[in-house]
Amino acid sequence: MSDAAAHPMIRHMYPVLPQALELGASPQIRNMGTIGGNLLRRTRCPYFRESSFPCNKLSPGSGCAALNGQHRMHAPFGSSDACIAVHPSDLAVALVALDAVVETRGPSGKRAIPVNDLHVAPGYTPDRETVLQHGEVIRHVFIPDGPFAARSHYLKVRERGSYEFALVSVAACLELTGANRTVRSARIVLGGVAYKPWRVTAAEDVLLVSPLTPERIARAGAAAIQSAEPRPDNAVKVPLLQRAVIRALTMLGEKA
Repeated sequence: MSDAAAHPMIRHMYPVLPQALELGASPQIRNMGTIGGNLLRRTRCPYFRESSFPCNKLSPGSGCAALNGQHRMHAPFGSSDACIAVHPSDLAVALVALDAVVETRGPSGKRAIPVNDLHVAPGYTPDRETVLQHGEVIRHVFIPDGPFAARSHYLKVRERGSYEFALVSVAACLELTGANRTVRSARIVLGGVAYKPWRVTAAEDVLLVSPLTPERIARAGAAAIQSAEPRPDNAVKVPLLQRAVIRALTMLGEKA
């Protein structure tokens, strides 16, 4: 992780990536952490980490203690009655925004898997978290040289300024053209809110083929949260996400 974050070409071509890496772990952990390992991180849900509680990830069919417990950090998108945990990786959010693809190697040979398709919805089998087969490992990550990648930003909102998991986060990429700065392409991906990085194409569609104005950015922020299904404790994430999307897009619009 440290090598990737410090690489001059990556910092120039894909700013969102080193930003996510540097916000995702302390320097000591980045020195040890691998890209593939970070993509496959398991949830930080305290009920999963403490085996005395019922958890369908640990013991399928035992129940989900978070449903009626403390779930402020849990998922307002893509959850089920069996699991409301979130994926903890900052890096994965940035890679989905960059249309990255992982190459795997396993008993059946090589596969190319978009990072956006790597993680599996919890449904009623939350113990299965990815599409990887037994014995299959990530060997490479490929990032296309998209025209939107250079104007990219990772915004992470957390409860303390030091190393901490995201309450919510946003990876945003924009391609602007012309004197009126019309949005030719856009990527908006949310972190800390679902079982995987959560791409919000409805918000992207609001921006396309229109000048990047404050009014258009505000509409994109509203569209980003329209499919949220919060629970009592994590409802705070919804307006926080809306403001984070607006802030990330505004910061990108201010870049030269």
